[in-house]
Formats: sequence, structure tokens, C-alpha cells
Amino acid sequence: IFTSPSSAKGQSDDVENLLPSKKKTTSNSHRAHVANIIHMTEVTPRSIAYAAVHLHIALTDASHWTHSYDGYNYQDLWNFVVDFFEDPIDEEAEKQGKELLKWWTEYIF
Repeated sequence: IFTSPSSAKGQSDDVENLLPSKKKTTSNSHRAHVANIIHMTEVTPRSIAYAAVHLHIALTDASHWTHSYDGYNYQDLWNFVVDFFEDPIDEEAEKQGKELLKWWTEYIF
């Protein structure tokens, strides 16, 4: 969503089990990816919420964006994900949220 399609090229089929690594800075493409265009330098709770809503809608047969679809409220999903990071239930949940954001930032950027 935030990187270019070329950033996915050359990835292992087992990419989900790889350790985070810095992406190559050289590319055949001359177009900037979305993260560069919007000056995004780290993964945020809202970027994860955005991706979660995108994914869920993509897995449905919905033909357009909507606040709810077939009884599923996307605003609630958005709020749940953001609250997981920004309003954790305890110190352990806060630690896990920070570690997850750090991992995604290292993996993406």
C-alpha cells in the first residue's frame, strides 16, 4: 500500500518468516513510492489500521468503500486497531505494540 510494486520483487516465497532487513536503495524504477511522496518514515498505528481495513474490504465482494459492509463496521475495526496501540490495556500490551511498530518500521523502511 505504501511502497511500490517493485519493492516486492525478489522476495522469498517464505517472506513472512524472514527477519526484518533494510530494503535495497537501488531500483530500476524512477517513480517514488507512496511513503516517499507523503514523507512517511515509520509505520504508525493509523497506517496499520488503514492496511487492515484495506485488506478486509479486499477480501469481500464489496464494489466500493463504505463505512460498513454486510454487517461489518470498518470504523470499529479502525478504532480497535488504533486503540490497540494508542490506548493499551496494560504495560505489557503497550510494550508489544511498540515492538510491533518497531518491527514493521524496520521491515518496511
